[in-house]
Amino acid sequence: MTIIIPGVLAIGLAVYGYFIQYNQLTKIQGEIENVNSQVKDAEAKIVQMIELDKRLEALRKEKESIKDLLPAKTADLYEDFLNSMVKTAQEAKLIVHGANVADDAKKSGPPTGGGGLAFEKISYSMRVEGEFYECINFIYLLETSKRFIKVDRFSLRPSNLMDVEKTGEAIRHLLDIKITSYTYNAPSAEKK
Repeated sequence: MTIIIPGVLAIGLAVYGYFIQYNQLTKIQGEIENVNSQVKDAEAKIVQMIELDKRLEALRKEKESIKDLLPAKTADLYEDFLNSMVKTAQEAKLIVHGANVADDAKKSGPPTGGGGLAFEKISYSMRVEGEFYECINFIYLLETSKRFIKVDRFSLRPSNLMDVEKTGEAIRHLLDIKITSYTYNAPSAEKK
């Protein structure tokens, strides 16, 4: 009996210890599974964040390219654009006789930014002189410009027909052109 009672007690304690260890082990395995699922969720969120960062960078680049197409309305906008049109005409080897902002833009007053429409249409008119293909090249350069420009109308007429008959030089043409461009009139809060 002295051997049986301590043996039964030892076996009982061993079984009890096993069940305690089993319960603790099961609890720990549940916690490990929970942590593993949290790690998987975190890894998925990291992948999503990386993709969102890439998308954000692409959108920033797109925003910058749109700024070139539709520049913000500033006080120097009219003069800067007219100067760029004169340079474009000179690239096409044309003589510029006049370039100005059309009356509809003059009536709206100086550009202020903020308020009103988000996109504002501004018309310009020009008179240039050159050979036929130079005039056509100028229209092409305007329409393929980095900035959004629409040719509303143009008229092309010979300017030196009498001289051609006398001297035999190439026919020159006067090109009167009206174009429209747009500006982004940023809200005051966005400018800050």
